[in-house]
Amino acid sequence: MPREVIEISLSAMEAYEAGAIFFAALAHPENAHERDRFRRTLCRWYLLRRAELDATWADSYQRMKPAYFVGLERTWNACWSQGAKKINVRLNCAKFIGLPMLMKDPPSGYYQLKELKKFSIDFVNLIALAKEELGHEGTNHSTFKDRNWRRTKPVIHAASAFLMLAFYVAEQEQSSIKKWPPLMYLFMSSRDLLETVIDHSEINRSWLPSVKGIRIKEGGTIKFVAT
Repeated sequence: MPREVIEISLSAMEAYEAGAIFFAALAHPENAHERDRFRRTLCRWYLLRRAELDATWADSYQRMKPAYFVGLERTWNACWSQGAKKINVRLNCAKFIGLPMLMKDPPSGYYQLKELKKFSIDFVNLIALAKEELGHEGTNHSTFKDRNWRRTKPVIHAASAFLMLAFYVAEQEQSSIKKWPPLMYLFMSSRDLLETVIDHSEINRSWLPSVKGIRIKEGGTIKFVAT
């Protein structure tokens, strides 16, 4: 059994609120309080971003929770900064560790990522790549694994699913978007994309115990369920 099950009601809430639950869990898999704070911050971020991008939407009546706009600006910004750093760690671990390890012997139907073909699929090498990307070259492997990889393992399947689908969407639309915040905004705008990433997350999660090199037990993972 998974250590935690997070149900995301795609039909009973706005898409951005459902997406905020998913991405907040990526950032804070081990701290429910910080997860909930970041969830609200993500909702606020999405609404402000959409107002910037869509003047017609911003000028029309919208239903939204007042709680997303109550509080000091510096408090919201601090929560965003902390959560964004953690998502960056999760996605870098997914790119340089999770996806390459899953792609060594992927389940049928997996989308093959061109970006991964150049990597040597060895756990030590992959840790080194993740360290370099995050600017942690001076950190020894054990410290990096404890501070970053260990805390990412409960959601590595979900982070890998998001990254895999984000690459796919960008490629299909011939998009130049490479950074994760605009891609996260895109997924928070679409129930279909969220449902797909949750489905792929569960495929990854079921596969993890058999992936040589990491072998993450089911009891150490968070299961996402779309309802």
